[in-house]
Amino acid sequence: MTIRSLFLATVLALTMVSVGPIGFATHGYAADSVAAGDGVKKKRLPVAADNPLRDPLHLLEELETQRLELEARGRQLDDQEKELNTLVDVLGKRIEALKSLRESIREERAKEKAMDDANIARLAKIYSSMKAKEAAGQFKNMDRRTAVKVLKVMREKVASKILGKMDAVEAASLADELGISLAERRRRGR
Repeated sequence: MTIRSLFLATVLALTMVSVGPIGFATHGYAADSVAAGDGVKKKRLPVAADNPLRDPLHLLEELETQRLELEARGRQLDDQEKELNTLVDVLGKRIEALKSLRESIREERAKEKAMDDANIARLAKIYSSMKAKEAAGQFKNMDRRTAVKVLKVMREKVASKILGKMDAVEAASLADELGISLAERRRRGR
């Protein structure tokens, strides 16, 4: 059923209530009371100055205005929905891009860690092959974190010889960072 035919049916129904089913004006009485005959008490319809039953054309105009307003609001809501869907798509793409970036950063960090571990292992091998006194001199000038990492990778026997050739304060500090306990240092004579 189209909107126009719906309006016509509404106007016809309102006209029937206003005029009555037998074609004469009911003058504010309910149509079914008039049709029932004289023996039935007539019910009064509320009569107001702006009663749409008095002017069906005015009612039609109001309904048409409301229909147009609803259609405009519907178009506005459709536009907003399209905009929201576009934003959802854009945000979804950004989230996927960020996830991809996060994964690539993780992979790069894993590669860097593997390279760092390989370099530390290589340095440990180099310093292990040096004399303890020479290696101790090299550790004195090395970055603390790198020195600790290299000492952790070395065999304990080699690391202890190098620490034994270092200044006592420096060796104790490195031992603390290595995680060697105080009891272990005392046992070694420190």
